[in-house]
Amino acid sequence: MARGIQNADLAKKIANKVEPAHMKHYGNEQVSIIRQSSLKSAVETTLNWYKTQDEVLELKQVTELTLLVAEEFEKWVNR
Repeated sequence: MARGIQNADLAKKIANKVEPAHMKHYGNEQVSIIRQSSLKSAVETTLNWYKTQDEVLELKQVTELTLLVAEEFEKWVNR
């Protein structure tokens, strides 16, 4: 059975300094979520654009344009 805290002041100081476990990677998780969402939206956007084009582009061109669009979406979200 747990006993009460003997040094409440020390416990309070420690609690103020310790970052909660679920917050340690919060920033990185948010960046990953934004990037993944931006990339997904860019793929959907460029796919719809390519469907309207008569010209067939090389995979490298498609990839570069999709990544550029994803980067712009990410910048917009982070503004």
